[in-house]
Amino acid sequence: MELLVGVIFLVAAATKTYDMFGFAIQVRNYGVFPANPDTEMAMAWTMTIVEAVIGAALIAGLHLRGMLLAGTAALLVAFTGLIAYGWAFHGLEDCGCFGTAITLGPGWSIAKNIVLLIMTGYAWYELHNASPDVDRKLRSPALAVAGAGLAAVFAVGILNDKAVAPNKNLVEVEISEEELKERPFAKFVFKKEDGTEINLGEGKYIVPVLNATCDHCRASIAPLNEASQTPDFPQVVGLVMADDEAAMDEFRAMTSPQFETFTIDISTLFELVLGSAPPAFYLDVDGANAGYLESEELTLDDLLKLAEGEIESVG
Repeated sequence: MELLVGVIFLVAAATKTYDMFGFAIQVRNYGVFPANPDTEMAMAWTMTIVEAVIGAALIAGLHLRGMLLAGTAALLVAFTGLIAYGWAFHGLEDCGCFGTAITLGPGWSIAKNIVLLIMTGYAWYELHNASPDVDRKLRSPALAVAGAGLAAVFAVGILNDKAVAPNKNLVEVEISEEELKERPFAKFVFKKEDGTEINLGEGKYIVPVLNATCDHCRASIAPLNEASQTPDFPQVVGLVMADDEAAMDEFRAMTSPQFETFTIDISTLFELVLGSAPPAFYLDVDGANAGYLESEELTLDDLLKLAEGEIESVG
């Protein structure tokens, strides 16, 4: 029981490191922590590290006189409470238990936690009622596996946690915070390679907000390309969160966008994605949010409705 619960915890931590930015956005959707990118990233890392350490300790058989199992049960109760709260009061759709790698609804997640609680309680009971001759020492082979798994989790996380390169195309503009609340896209003025500028604060645009490593974001490029070639369709300008220029170049090479794309940082991504994760699509009219759409299976019809203002603004 200890081994199985430990493996599940370690796997959950490992899948979160696949896309820590996406997991941090999922953390925001619980509605418990302050809506601040730094706080959300810190909480995402804290939850991942705690899961990884507990998972490795359970695999290794570190009992600490039953305190580890008791702590595991308490953590499962706390996670279940957070999920129930987010589900009831903030419409939580994906618990983020396995990051963005595996979607798990709150109902299934609570059921999973109840099963893990039963398993943890059974292990604690058996530990305290075992005969004296039961081996309570660390499991040596499992200890090696736990150590390797823990190292792998943090290695993946460190490798994926790269600083986002500043956008060399972004032109600084002076705009008040009050005006930004009304016209959030007014701060985006980009200089193109030919020296001309694109000012999202003036005119009508469709603005997809994407993550370069997100499969759904990459899949959305095809319908966006089709829409951009449609007569009278607003100009499409993509804002893409990428770790560096190489990641952005790879994104462009894989998707071949037929519209302008510019990089944004993680803070900007958090500000613009109102739902669980990218992709997100805006109708930008003179810098104001005139329509907002989220779809993991974007279609041309969705985009045409968004462009015509048939999809209302959110938030």
